[in-house]
Amino acid sequence: MTAQPAFADDRLDQDVVAAAAAVQEDMRAALTRLAGQEAAVVAAAPAGAGKSHFVAATVGRLRAEGLRVALAAPTNDQVQSLVGRVKQLNPELPVAFVHGQGRQLPPGIAALPGVTQPSAADAQSRQDPLVIATVDKLADAFLRNGLAGFDVLVIDEAYQADAARYYTAAALAPTHLLVGDTGQLDPFSPLDDATWWRGGPEDPLQTAVGVLLRNHPGTPVYQIPVSWRLEPRAVPVARCFYPGHPFSAAVRPGVRELRLTRPGSPPSTPRSTRQPGTAGRMSLSRARRC
Repeated sequence: MTAQPAFADDRLDQDVVAAAAAVQEDMRAALTRLAGQEAAVVAAAPAGAGKSHFVAATVGRLRAEGLRVALAAPTNDQVQSLVGRVKQLNPELPVAFVHGQGRQLPPGIAALPGVTQPSAADAQSRQDPLVIATVDKLADAFLRNGLAGFDVLVIDEAYQADAARYYTAAALAPTHLLVGDTGQLDPFSPLDDATWWRGGPEDPLQTAVGVLLRNHPGTPVYQIPVSWRLEPRAVPVARCFYPGHPFSAAVRPGVRELRLTRPGSPPSTPRSTRQPGTAGRMSLSRARRC
């Protein structure tokens, strides 16, 4: 069983860390209870909430229960990173990465023990217990190669995945876990008539989460109440991008710093605390107004 790590660090707000861990544990328990049923669970998170860590740990828990799992994300970079994260938290877990043409894993990840890169047909014939691929590749493998028979489908960055892609991959498993950052920009299309279906219940440009909740409004949505990335003073600003979603900074005031220096002056080294495996740099990745 893969457990959420404990962070005994005086730079962290232990109440916030404990609250986030409790929500994540409740989600895993709900998902395990629902496994095999036609049901879903949504994990909504702010930026820097440790989503990929949560996904990798949850996959380990599902496999420990003997469940066959398909894990997906929208882009190749995202799924390749997920392979590494899953292996980091679950070193003994076999991982089958099914990729598109010319999209093999980087050598460092491909060389990890237990990582294979089978064709979709081989992954199905061998009944690989954990298959990781992009949403598009899973859908293609389902339609062309009959890849199926999974107990749980997990989609990371589900607010970046559009409904059209979700439709084609959804039949891989009866039970779904959709994890994502609710502050992401919605999917879009460059087509001139892309708004033709806007507003309909099957609008293909809805997010995967949006179409799920629109058609199954009783789906439980769990809000992860933490950001490991933000300094506490930045949280009130970030909350503008997440209406109705309360969350707090994991780090205590004064732990993170931003120092501005003149060109040519010696660089300073700010203190920082971050969850293992998460990015330590800050970025502005959202364009919505408060």
